[in-house]
Amino acid sequence: MTKKEIKQFKEIKQKMFACEHLTSEELKLFHELELKRNKQYVYFRLSGVSKYYHGNICYEFRNIILHNGIENIKAEQIQGVIFGEDYTITIKYIRADKKQVETTLNYFDKKSDLIGYVKGFIACYRNYNKNYYNEDLEKKTNKKDITL
Repeated sequence: MTKKEIKQFKEIKQKMFACEHLTSEELKLFHELELKRNKQYVYFRLSGVSKYYHGNICYEFRNIILHNGIENIKAEQIQGVIFGEDYTITIKYIRADKKQVETTLNYFDKKSDLIGYVKGFIACYRNYNKNYYNEDLEKKTNKKDITL
């Protein structure tokens, strides 16, 4: 996203939280900018009616991993989470010896399998963390994701 788009997104989001009236053009722009933000690290095609939902859950999954780490990789080491066009989830991180490496978290045969895994992961995370709120998570990961 460009700086202009980030600024527009933040302005509309502030209006929404202030319960101000939004025009249909502003709502459409907000959803398109949100989709653009959400699919920034998603390299497979998001299409159809559920593209906004799938983009959102990929974004949420990415933020959970960036904030909490995964398996034996600490959150401080993680540089990025990428959803590959070959339906893989790849984690970029810095090892203890200061080398940047990538590891594939999981491989999937179809997009629906990947989306199902992500949805299940988020559901488990929410059940495990009873105090989980997406907005709080966005604030915590702000240092790694400038497009919030």
